[in-house]
Amino acid sequence: MLNQNKQIDFLNESKNSVKFNFIKIYSMWFSKLKKELEKYDLTHPQFVVIASIYYLKQKNENEQEINQKKISYFSGIDAMTISQILKLLMKKDLIEINKSENDLRSNNISLTPEGIKKLEKVLPLVEKIDKIFFYLNEEDNITFLELLNKINKNNQVED
Repeated sequence: MLNQNKQIDFLNESKNSVKFNFIKIYSMWFSKLKKELEKYDLTHPQFVVIASIYYLKQKNENEQEINQKKISYFSGIDAMTISQILKLLMKKDLIEINKSENDLRSNNISLTPEGIKKLEKVLPLVEKIDKIFFYLNEEDNITFLELLNKINKNNQVED
């Protein structure tokens, strides 16, 4: 419980807070991204899902099927949320879902031609925002990526 009589110097404390600075930077980046994606009738999670489907398909050309579990694991979005997003993307004709040929309990998810067109329009814009927003010199970029990977590794949940 906070002691209401104790003065806290939020300005100085916040400058030294990893959590506060992370949230502040994330919010600024997310606001820019959200504004751009709205022009294309996409939310950020929807963009992440279609980009994940595309990436997984390109990465695993021999492995034909992409399912909800793979998208969830790759994107870091929980399976129930993925399920809701997939339904919306289907209504927008950006993805199609068919029964798996290998596992009748699973579905094969792929982008429709319309989904690919939308991703081809949006992906360069998202990459541009990321490049401008997260611009660091090469050495700092390597360090930043190493730190993000370390945080990610430290917080991986086992299946």
